Amino acid sequence: MATTSRSSLIAKLFETYPVWHLHKMHKIHKTHKTHKVHKTHKHEHPAQ
Repeated sequence: MATTSRSSLIAKLFETYPVWHLHKMHKIHKTHKTHKVHKTHKHEHPAQ
C-alpha cells in the first residue's frame, strides 16, 4: 500500500511541476550532494 501511495504522490508531482523543472532541481541536488561527499572525503583524509 505504501508503494501505491508513493507512486500516486510522484504522479501528482509530475502533474504539478514541469518535467524540466524536476530535472533541473535534481541536477542541482546531485551537484550539491557530490560536492558534500567530496568535502567529507577530503576531511576524512587530512594527510593527503
